[in-house]
Amino acid sequence: RQAAFHVFSRLQPDPAAIAATPTREGAKVPTLNARAEAALLLFEDLCALAGGKAARWLGLDGAFAKFWRVKIFALDAAAEVAVNSADLFVDVPAFHRALRQRLCAALVTHLQSWQRSDVEEVSAPEGRAVLRCVGAVIGTFHEAVPAETEMFLTTLLASLELEMEPWRRSYTLEVIKATVVDGNLARFLHTAYDARDGDSHKMIFRDSVLMMVRVTRAGLSPQPESGVEDILAAVTVLHRIKGKAQDVVPEDEDGAAHIAFSVFLALEGVMGAAHSIASLATAAAEGDAKAGIEPDSVAARDATEMIGSCSEMLLETLETVLTHATGEVLVRDVLRALQAIAQGCGVLGATDARDAFISAICHFAVASEVVVPTVINIQDADDDAEDTATRPSPLLRNISADSYEGGREPASASIVGSVVGMGLGAVGAVGSVVASPVRALVGPSSVSIEPEVNPALRVVLTSKNLQAFRTLLNVAHRLIDSLGDGWVMVLETLCSLRRMLATKTSAVGADMDATVAVLHVAEQQLFESTAKLDDDALCALTKALAWASSAELGRLGGGGGKAPVNGSKERLFMLERLVDVALINSGRIHKVWSDVEAHLLSCIEKEPSAELCRIATASLARLCVSALELPRAPEADSLASEGEADFQTVVLRPVSTLMARADSPDARLAALDVLISVVNGGDGIGRAWSSVLRALRGVAERGGEGVALAFSGVKFIVEDRIEDLPDDVSGEVIAAVSAFVAQHAQVNISITAVSLAWTLSDYFSRKVTETKVGKEALAERGMIPLLFVMRDASMDPRPEVRNGACRTITSTLVSNGDKVPARIWRRAVFDICFGLVDDIRAATAGASQEEQVAPDIGELDGRKIQMLVHHSRNSARKQWDETETLALSGVGRLLRAHFDAVAKFDGFDKRFEWYLQWITQSVAEGSPEVSCSAVKSLQTVLEAGGSTGMTRARWKKATKVLMTSAKGMNAAGSKISGKTRYEFIDVVGKVWASKRAIFDKEDVQSLIGVIDMLARAPDEWLEKSAPPARAGRYSTLRVQRRCLELLSDLPPLDPAAVDSGAYPQAICQLLAYVAEALGGEVAEAVAKADFAYPGTETQHGSMSLGFAQEACEALAKIYQSEHVPKDDRAMTFAAATRVISAAMTLTEEETAVAEASKELRGAAAKTFRAVVTGGLAAVTRSSAFEFRAASVADAWDALSTAFESTLAGKTRDPNLERDMIECMAEAVSPHCGLADEHSRRRLIAAVAAESSVSRIWALSALHFGGGQMGRIALQSLVPTCEGILRACDEPEKVACVLDVASSLARDPSRRAESEPAPQSSSLLGWIKKTVAGEERNDLNHLRAILGALGPSESSSDDVIRMKAEKVRRELTDAVEIRKE
Repeated sequence: RQAAFHVFSRLQPDPAAIAATPTREGAKVPTLNARAEAALLLFEDLCALAGGKAARWLGLDGAFAKFWRVKIFALDAAAEVAVNSADLFVDVPAFHRALRQRLCAALVTHLQSWQRSDVEEVSAPEGRAVLRCVGAVIGTFHEAVPAETEMFLTTLLASLELEMEPWRRSYTLEVIKATVVDGNLARFLHTAYDARDGDSHKMIFRDSVLMMVRVTRAGLSPQPESGVEDILAAVTVLHRIKGKAQDVVPEDEDGAAHIAFSVFLALEGVMGAAHSIASLATAAAEGDAKAGIEPDSVAARDATEMIGSCSEMLLETLETVLTHATGEVLVRDVLRALQAIAQGCGVLGATDARDAFISAICHFAVASEVVVPTVINIQDADDDAEDTATRPSPLLRNISADSYEGGREPASASIVGSVVGMGLGAVGAVGSVVASPVRALVGPSSVSIEPEVNPALRVVLTSKNLQAFRTLLNVAHRLIDSLGDGWVMVLETLCSLRRMLATKTSAVGADMDATVAVLHVAEQQLFESTAKLDDDALCALTKALAWASSAELGRLGGGGGKAPVNGSKERLFMLERLVDVALINSGRIHKVWSDVEAHLLSCIEKEPSAELCRIATASLARLCVSALELPRAPEADSLASEGEADFQTVVLRPVSTLMARADSPDARLAALDVLISVVNGGDGIGRAWSSVLRALRGVAERGGEGVALAFSGVKFIVEDRIEDLPDDVSGEVIAAVSAFVAQHAQVNISITAVSLAWTLSDYFSRKVTETKVGKEALAERGMIPLLFVMRDASMDPRPEVRNGACRTITSTLVSNGDKVPARIWRRAVFDICFGLVDDIRAATAGASQEEQVAPDIGELDGRKIQMLVHHSRNSARKQWDETETLALSGVGRLLRAHFDAVAKFDGFDKRFEWYLQWITQSVAEGSPEVSCSAVKSLQTVLEAGGSTGMTRARWKKATKVLMTSAKGMNAAGSKISGKTRYEFIDVVGKVWASKRAIFDKEDVQSLIGVIDMLARAPDEWLEKSAPPARAGRYSTLRVQRRCLELLSDLPPLDPAAVDSGAYPQAICQLLAYVAEALGGEVAEAVAKADFAYPGTETQHGSMSLGFAQEACEALAKIYQSEHVPKDDRAMTFAAATRVISAAMTLTEEETAVAEASKELRGAAAKTFRAVVTGGLAAVTRSSAFEFRAASVADAWDALSTAFESTLAGKTRDPNLERDMIECMAEAVSPHCGLADEHSRRRLIAAVAAESSVSRIWALSALHFGGGQMGRIALQSLVPTCEGILRACDEPEKVACVLDVASSLARDPSRRAESEPAPQSSSLLGWIKKTVAGEERNDLNHLRAILGALGPSESSSDDVIRMKAEKVRRELTDAVEIRKE
């Protein structure tokens, strides 16, 4: 062998140089050189030895050649040198002839001899050598020896139909397998034999593949005679061993192993044929750009024909094997074969075959339902694990023996003896080939690849499923440009797998989680790569996604499938992918938008399941939001139809359509939710805002569910996006807000919508302010429609809405009115606002006063429960009263804020009179709520006094309303409530406090008159038969108290008002209130004086003691004010003194008024002190009295009478006496020098009316005050003191007398030296004699005197005598001093 190799290797460098001599004319072969001739002779001898003949050149006889080892040596050596020197045997005729006539002939002889029964059975080694040599010749020289190649293959294929040893079948199959796995050889066999014209040609390639298929299929059926229990399991083991690069050829004697090995080789041949055809197809269709090879149309045609002849049998076989295969390596190799041929079919455009292979892959990617205990963890990676498919593929096709062999009947189904019967016995024929797999899948008879989940079953995802899914993704990636209708199968499978992984009833091995993650990434990349598709491929994918999505939705919802459980996490995977693809291709989204839009509408519009609607609309929301944000081509606007602005409107068109036309309320709500998501995103809506607002407005106009959600969108637009909206959509915004104000589904929404109108008014007023050109047009377009919306809302039948609108319209005018042009401003105030007031007044007047029945809100224990309605709102009239109240306050605020501006409008005076008439009528005839609001409204207008617009004439008209209203309240029978009266007088007081400077003397007189009218009629007039509240009612005192506060706050007044007698008038009114409360002679005297304001009426029982008490306090404030002239105080002093003195001496025995009487006396005493303090000095110094002497005398007479009544009267009040004595000492005594003698003696006599300690001290103080009063006081003091010492029965008085005597002895400065003091001397002498014991010498008497002077530290006589001696010394010293 080495020598042969050496000989032929020397010819290798230049095989063409073998012909050293020229060819002679007529010679059949060229003359060879010596080396070539030796090599040829050597090769011929090797071929002779291989045939069992003598080798002449080598010198070996025929007997030597009979040894089988020699034949094996010769066959292997000949094959080796031929293969290694292939060019020599092809190019050199002599060698080529030797190849055919010597080697091939020997091989044919061997093969034919095996089929003869009279020939001894060949040994296994020799048979292997022959078959090896045959395989080498076919593989290397099939083009050089085509006839021999045909003969070899025909013989081999025919031999397989006969019974033979297992080893021989294995090696025969190995040779045939090599012919189908080599792509070039396979193409040669097809073109040289199968594709020849005529009916007599042989289908060498197809028959070779068919033989692989038949052996494989036979191996899948039970073969009890083979000695192999499970041939497929053995094949699986062989695959695993081969994958580890180990030898898998069994021993020749192991027949059972060779049977399994035969099936293994056949399966390898089937998969190899698939790969070879795929490689040919790919190279023919695409070429090799790197190698510079262009696509070959002829090769593509050949590959297409090869696919047409073999695809069905390959598909059926691979599918059957994969169904039963369990080993991971085997499953992987089979799936790779399916992937390769599917891709090959795809690149050639063989769509039916492509879709058939894709369908098979899809089938195995879908999991099966098997009963699995839930506690078991499925491990599918184990090679021994079983995976039995229980559901056939929807495109599973069974290729019959007729299809393979032209109708020949199989002779047997045994693999032990022969393979003649290797047909489809393992599976059986179930039908013919489907013309179009895609049509079979998408047609009406399509079978869902997603099974219903039986509660007793769990969906198990095995390793095979995941590998098939990976294969499917690889195919999809490879054929992404040309899948076309094939996308449907791919997408259906993706959907099923995603749903299985998402459901709780699926299970995967714990070690496959990483694989699942990788597959998810691959799936994601698949759809991301769609950006590279051309437009047609993208549209095809989009249509397929839409179909798959519809199928998925049909299985889950309204399509007859099971609807998802409420709250489940269902997903519409295909719809999500459809949206993904559309967004990935955003630059040309207009190419697929029509399909996407139509599908979304079909998914949601008729879908009855709320959960599915929610899921589908979530995808719609993502699409719309993202599509509006992503950049797009200008051609996208071409999708906009008539009436639509641009692509943004087109994007939102399905949402608007669903909101208007969807059958299910849930669908409409879901679509609305999508629109709200778009609005919240906001970016990219552009010119589509009009359609958005119209859609939201439509929800309000239709009512029902969704109003709240739609309103949230409008609210967001107004509050957060209004600045971003185009100017031409302002009308749509206002219309949307108006629609939500008018809707009746939820009253709170209407109320909030009114506030949005206010927000819009702020926005438009700001824009008007910022705009330099076109202000009036902008205001006309924005503010006026808004104000009309508010006006319409202010007449809404729902009280809550109209009240809120009424507040809003006035607040809007107050805050923004002056920012608009004057013409718009005047129209807003006069036409809109004042026109609204007329409408409200008319509605109020015509409203029913009948009490409304409270609505039912539920039941409890069979009884209806009614809503509680407050009595102030239980009729339509009362509810409209509230609205009119708001209108009054609003107009008042408007006029107060912009009085000067509004006063400039033409026709204002007429409108102002209309307003004052409205106020007057409301106060007089309105409900308490309305009248109070009218009063407050008038206040706001009056507070504009002093401004440019509030002229004196207008001020007079406004203040005249006060007097008119007060007269109405004071009129007998007036039913104006006490609450209104209080608000009225309170407003008067506030206006007086803030605008005091504007009041002239007539205004002040009117003010005092208004106060008097309200003080005398503080409450609604009652029947005279009603008993008066002597102590006073709270409601009455509340109004009267405010009146008194006003009177006391009158100071200071301007000189004109002072000269008009305002202060005396106020003081006299206060005295009248006290006198009328006291009654009797004082009241009669005051009535004669006519202190009340002219024309006033006094309510029965209004003049109470409580009111008198507070009137006294008010009087004190006035007398104490430095702003009240002294002449005014002197003028009213006598009357004030008499009235207050009467109040101080009031006594009531009734328990109900006793306390009020006591409080009145205390207040009167304080007032008396204030009156005397502030008034007596004025009396003594005033020169304004017309008859001064008489007036002064009258004042002192009134004062003396007051002291006599309080200090010398029948009833004694210690507190009052103390206050009066202090008053006399501090306030009266300093002015007594101006009093007449009679008055002074009356005052001293009143003090000396009793000998109490306080009066002794009072007399002492008056004495030490000096003057005539001091002299008169001493005349009363000495007798009183002597009487107390003689009686000596009250130690306190004795002590007081001793103290007074001591003071008299020590302080003679107040008496002139020549003035005799008999009273003082006699008093001191008597005290001295008494202390010395001359007058009365008993210790008890001394103890009493000294005990009064201070507490004794001891009761012993010695201590008493010591103290008495001390007093005697002090008195003696005092007497001596006086003598000197």
